[in-house]
Parts: sequence; structure tokens; C-alpha cells
Amino acid sequence: MRVLLYEYLTGGGLWSDEPSDALGHPLVAEGRAMADALSDDLHRAGVTLVRFQDARLAAASEPPHEQVAITSAAHERAALADWSRRADGVLLIAPEQGGRLLDRARWVEKQGGHLLSADSTFIALATDKTRTGQVLAAAGVAVPHALRLEPGE
Repeated sequence: MRVLLYEYLTGGGLWSDEPSDALGHPLVAEGRAMADALSDDLHRAGVTLVRFQDARLAAASEPPHEQVAITSAAHERAALADWSRRADGVLLIAPEQGGRLLDRARWVEKQGGHLLSADSTFIALATDKTRTGQVLAAAGVAVPHALRLEPGE
């Protein structure tokens, strides 16, 4: 089984956040740690792994996987589309803010890729805390009363 592991901060997502200093982003180390831990687990399970690597960042030493160097925002999107079709499954790790995770899940689904992580329907629900609470309450799950406040309220 061949799996694409995409981690936003180290895998080319920061090209979309221009002007971004990928080398100086405060969460790059955390993103790399999450992807490295998952890579190690998948490698031990015998999974053939493909992983994107932002070309501006130093690659991990001797990775047990194929690396695809991402050189621009357009390249990130094209490579994600291509590998979504080629891989047996796709695991996405990305921040939920700004629609980063949701956008990439939709890109994978549009190409017919098989998400092993949450799909876009789940991500859209989970990133809207008000809607999540409403869905849980409608299903009989006890949730605390919440009130949505807009800026300045």
C-alpha cells in the first residue's frame, strides 16, 4: 500500500501563505515532529510512504520514504492532485484555521483520492464549533450552552 503523507508546514503549504518565511515559521518543528512520528509508524507497518517536502526546508535525514520537493503554491496543488490519484490513500495534517485543512481535503476528494484522515464533510463540521454543538445536541449528546459572539460584542 502506498500512502501520501501531507503535512502542511513542512510539505509545501506555506508557499500559499506568502509572504511566508518557511524557515522561521514558529510551528515548523511541531509539524515536522507530527509527520516524522506518523512516518515512522507507517514505515514499521510496511506502508510505502510518499511525503512532500517544502524545498526551502532541510529534508529529514535518510527518510524511509519517497520525498517530493515542493517549490511553489502551484506546484503544491498540482502535486497533491497528482499524488491523490496515484496513492492508495492520503493522510492530511494541516491547521484548521483559514480553511487550510478543508481546502486540501476537498482538493484530494476532487481528484478521486481516498482520504485516510477526516473527509471534507467532517472537517467542515468540526471546524464550526457552533454547528458541532448543534449536531451533538440534536443527537442527544449533552453539550454546554454556547453563545456566538461577533467582534466587538
